[in-house]
Amino acid sequence: MLIPTVVESTSRGERAYDIYARHSGRTLDEVAHDIERDNYMTAEQALAWGLIDQVISRRAQAVSAAA
Repeated sequence: MLIPTVVESTSRGERAYDIYARHSGRTLDEVAHDIERDNYMTAEQALAWGLIDQVISRRAQAVSAAA
């Protein structure tokens, strides 16, 4: 089992911040602040933050969204 070094972990973390920022429309500072600690969100909060594209509340919506 390989254990990542501090440099590798930091590099991955920064890359993750960059991905979240690009896809959510948030700044790197906002992303770093918001995901620095455990940040539990409701589905609606995740949608507003830009973490998800939509909230599916019924099975019929899931089937039509997948089509």
